[in-house]
Amino acid sequence: MRLIFILLLSLPSLALPADPGPLAERTTPPPFGYTVGSLIRHRIDVFAPHPWRLETSRLPATGPLSNWLEIRKLSWRREEQADGSHYHIQITYQIFPALSEPEQLAIPELTLAFVHPRRPTLLRRLPPWTFAAAPLIPGRLADHLPQPLWRPAPRRLQPHWHRLGWLGGGILSTLLLLAWRQGRLPWKRSPFRRALAAIRTAAGNRDAKSAALAFHRALNQTAGYAVFQDRLERFLRQHPAFRPLEAELTQFFQASRQLFFQGHEPPAFLERLESLCRACIHAEKR
Repeated sequence: MRLIFILLLSLPSLALPADPGPLAERTTPPPFGYTVGSLIRHRIDVFAPHPWRLETSRLPATGPLSNWLEIRKLSWRREEQADGSHYHIQITYQIFPALSEPEQLAIPELTLAFVHPRRPTLLRRLPPWTFAAAPLIPGRLADHLPQPLWRPAPRRLQPHWHRLGWLGGGILSTLLLLAWRQGRLPWKRSPFRRALAAIRTAAGNRDAKSAALAFHRALNQTAGYAVFQDRLERFLRQHPAFRPLEAELTQFFQASRQLFFQGHEPPAFLERLESLCRACIHAEKR
C-alpha cells in the first residue's frame, strides 16, 4: 500500500514529452563551381506544430543583400496537416563578386521567426552557407592584356626612284607620322578608337553584347587590369581625364549587368554606348 501511495505522489513529476517547437531544414546545392552571375538555389522545409506559426512577413525581400549578392526570387507555400503547418520555401540567390582568384564566399545566416498566441516570438537561425567561387577570367590573364605583337617595318626607297620617289616617300612618312600621333593607324589606334569601330559594326548587326564586350576591352587595356564596377574609382584615380565621365561609366556597368545577367537590353543602349566611347576617345588624348 505504501508503494502505491509513493507512485501516486510521483505521477505529477513525470516529464511529458517536451514540445520540440518549430523545426527548419535547409537543402543546398554543392558548395563549389560558381562564377560571376551564377544562380544558387536553396530549399528550406519548415514544420510549425500547432499553434506555432511562421511569420512569413519577416522573410527576406527580393533585391540586393550586399554589393555582390542579391535575392532574385523567393517563394513559399504552406500545407496544413493534423500535426501542424508545413512550409516549403524556395530562395534563388545570384552572385556578382569581383574576383581575380578563386575565393571562399558566404551567404549570410537566415533567421526565421515563429509566433505563438501565449509565448514569446521564437527565432530559428540557419547558419551562413559557405561556397567557392572563381573569376570568369583568371587573374593572370585579366591583369596582363596582350599587346601588339608587330610593328610595320620601314620600307627602303630604292635609288632609282630619284626625286619623285623621295618626294612620295617624304609625303607618305609625314602622313604616317601624323596618323601615328593621332592614333589612327590600324595597329596603333587607341583602345577606345578600336572599340568605336567594333561598336559601329555591332550596332549595324544589333549585337549589343559584342558592343559591350568591345567597350569592356578598351577599359581593361587602358587600365592595364580588369575593370569592374567596384574598381572604377581606382581607374578614375589613375586616369583623372576620365573623371568627368564617372556617371556615364557607372551607368554603363549597370546596363552591362542587365544585358549579360538578366537578358535585358536597356533602351537606346547602342546609341548611348557609341556616344560614351567618343567621349572616352577625347579623354584618352589628354
